[in-house]
Amino acid sequence: MKPHPSRLFDLLDKQLAEFPQQTCISTKENGAWRSYSTAETVETAEKLAMGLMALGIHPGDKVAIGSGNRSEWCIVDQALLRMGVINVPIYPTSSIEDYAYVLNHAEVRVFFASNRELYDKAKTASASVPSLKHIFTFDRIDGLPHWTQLLDQGQDQRGQLDLYKAQVKGTDLATIIYTSGTTGKP
Repeated sequence: MKPHPSRLFDLLDKQLAEFPQQTCISTKENGAWRSYSTAETVETAEKLAMGLMALGIHPGDKVAIGSGNRSEWCIVDQALLRMGVINVPIYPTSSIEDYAYVLNHAEVRVFFASNRELYDKAKTASASVPSLKHIFTFDRIDGLPHWTQLLDQGQDQRGQLDLYKAQVKGTDLATIIYTSGTTGKP
């Protein structure tokens, strides 16, 4: 561990190494609080990163999240940061047309939707987004791919993930946020 964190994911690793917390992040699931410890957050993010690698996601690729604030958002972001993959968050209130524009413009390959409504927006938009190959949900919805399905995939990718992490620089692009103040849509 470097003495001074230089990359965003170094901060969580530093917390794990120096002062791990029983409650690192929390969210309500079905009306009850679900907390992740620092160790569980790091472990889940790294498993997710390896699962994304098994899907063919590489440094520099873009992955989008359509969600309100919740623990899964943080875990996905940590997974992407560790891989050098660029996070493209999309406002839950954006229109299907805006989803299509952002997903196309950024050439997003994977989308994480918090719920059925956002899954449906992304699925509808995906008809005009050739780069988008996978959509996962945070809520458990019968018949739809759940994000935790990725946690058991790619576990043979540990060495490659360590290489990706070593190549990430503190100056690398981490996130692209589309706003109404940009020069084009949305």
